[in-house]
Amino acid sequence: LLHGSMSVRRRGGAGRDSSRRAGLGRSGSERRTEGQALLGAAWNSDEEAEDAWQGGVSAAGPDARRATGLGTVRRAVPGVARGRGAPSWSVRPLAAHQSYGLAVSKQETRGIGRGRRLGEASRKSVYLRQELWGDLLPRAGGGAGYCSVSFFVQLFALLVALYVRAHAHYLGQWLFLQANSIPVYELSLTPWALALKYVGSVLPMELEMGVVITGPLFVLLCFAVGCALCLLLFLCLRHIPELVSRFVAFFGLAAILDPAIVFLFDVASVNFGCSDPAIHPACVPDFTSRLCRCFEGDAFKLYYRFLRTEGSGVVGVVLTLFIYAVLMLLAGFLLYAFMLNLHLDGRMLDLYRRIHGPESAFHAPHDLELSARELRWVVERSRRWRSAQGTMRRVAVCQYVLTDPLDPSFEEVTTHLIIYHAALGGLRELYRHFLRQPDGTVVEVFGDMESALGVGGAGNRANEPSPLQKVLLTQAREDPLAVDSFFQGL
Repeated sequence: LLHGSMSVRRRGGAGRDSSRRAGLGRSGSERRTEGQALLGAAWNSDEEAEDAWQGGVSAAGPDARRATGLGTVRRAVPGVARGRGAPSWSVRPLAAHQSYGLAVSKQETRGIGRGRRLGEASRKSVYLRQELWGDLLPRAGGGAGYCSVSFFVQLFALLVALYVRAHAHYLGQWLFLQANSIPVYELSLTPWALALKYVGSVLPMELEMGVVITGPLFVLLCFAVGCALCLLLFLCLRHIPELVSRFVAFFGLAAILDPAIVFLFDVASVNFGCSDPAIHPACVPDFTSRLCRCFEGDAFKLYYRFLRTEGSGVVGVVLTLFIYAVLMLLAGFLLYAFMLNLHLDGRMLDLYRRIHGPESAFHAPHDLELSARELRWVVERSRRWRSAQGTMRRVAVCQYVLTDPLDPSFEEVTTHLIIYHAALGGLRELYRHFLRQPDGTVVEVFGDMESALGVGGAGNRANEPSPLQKVLLTQAREDPLAVDSFFQGL
């Protein structure tokens, strides 16, 4: 149960405790664990430990008891406590508690092979996927359903985002053509897109490629403007309206899918092969005629351009795919940044930090933890307390220093503050006591929790103080400076 060479010293008039040696080499967490076990074992005799572990918490196997120099440390297995007056919880083995942590990210996967890192990434993606789809899709089972107002509002925002995207795409191309003094023969508005007609066969190659790039790029710029406005709202008001945030998120999704949507629209509208009489006979005599409803789709512009000039459109297809891939990656990166940092006031950022943060980035307050302000109030109130019989409450401090003979630089100090009743006849009775742990946490210690905190068990009888309480009541220092030093750094 105890590994390594450790020593526990108690400061405050009680002298120095003995040290234990049972092996070599431990980490800092193991040293702290052993120190807690030693601290608890130092104040329990064999008979007291036997009474402290009664109540249904049974020892497991021949390794359940390990004799230490000053007492006995018992190990228990999980189970339901039995017996009258026993608590409803049981003490688990120390190794079982150490297998749990606050971090979702597995620390043992850091710096290992690619295969296990991919497995860890897929495990984390479950949280992100649930959060993302929980925002965009209706919830079943008591949440927002398909017939709720929230669902129809999101659906309306999605349709508006798709509609604005379509017009922004062709508006960007029209602005590019106007900036280069290229005549546009028709710019007609349809419920789902804009019909943009110009003679592309007379344009230089770089301008034709610019038209293909400008459409998705202008949509991406509009999405960037929406992200900037959301950032401005967040910086000024510390809040982004939910409808605005969802609309920008939907528009970002539409910006990613813009090349694919335009391609599907051009295929469904047969916006290709305008010079082919078998496909569009009305466009053969005059492409600029009102009777010709065809214009070359973005995905086919470079294909037909290279087909006319080089005799093969394969290069045009490759260039188109490359342009679309780059623009879609840029839009995806911008949407990722928006969803992570700004969407719904940065709620996804909390989730991201939760599933990627190491164990050291999290802190879970102890159930019995209290603030330094509250403890100061308790101490000051106790110093002024007097009973009718003349009994006073005194405050004393005792320190425990955990050291490692193999590492002279290692030292952890646990400070014990006790408040006890001091009668005129010399009788002392413990009132309350607190522990300041090495990390600065201050917790209040109760009788039933002493063994769990590693500071000793209860006495043989319900009203009898534990051995640790007896030592503190008789040997703790009544030094006001020591009490003040307890609060330093809190």
